[in-house]
Amino acid sequence: MKKLFSTKILINIIMILIVLEFLTGSKNNGENIFGYLGIAFTVLTLFIYMKEKNDAKLMKDYRGVIIEESLINKDVLKKVQILETKIEVATEKHKTPWVKQWTLHTVLIPENQAKEIAEEISASLDKKHNWYVDYKNTTHHYIIFNDKVFYIDRKNKEEYDLAKQHGISLGIPEYQIDFKPDVKE
Repeated sequence: MKKLFSTKILINIIMILIVLEFLTGSKNNGENIFGYLGIAFTVLTLFIYMKEKNDAKLMKDYRGVIIEESLINKDVLKKVQILETKIEVATEKHKTPWVKQWTLHTVLIPENQAKEIAEEISASLDKKHNWYVDYKNTTHHYIIFNDKVFYIDRKNKEEYDLAKQHGISLGIPEYQIDFKPDVKE
């Protein structure tokens, strides 16, 4: 897919350069096109480098969902990048009769702030009711309860089992803590 994407960009750039060559009415039999192609290849190389660098950064950053109603102190929401917000009406299935809705914020958290934000979320979670927040990247998964933060290797089923058992012991419905390790069984 990446190669196809880069090829499409290169083809478009070459087409634009050919059109520019004709529009400028150059009388040097196309000699300018080689200069344009050199610029095009430089721009394309820079674009690919920046895209790959950004993709690598995104794989390290953490992505997850924070339910706003789970927080007694919402200041932590100012410290994360909110990508999307969705509101769900709280139903009997949610097992949260004390709230009318769930405001689900899909968030992105920089890798270098993930631990600190996990601790702040843990301290901010409603202590009267049992909630959790989780976010993960390609290698690790933070599962955050009001009394404990789990930092899990996504390939370690035993670590997931401990977090799941902890959540159940707090009274969180099992269907809500269906964490799945990145393990081929």
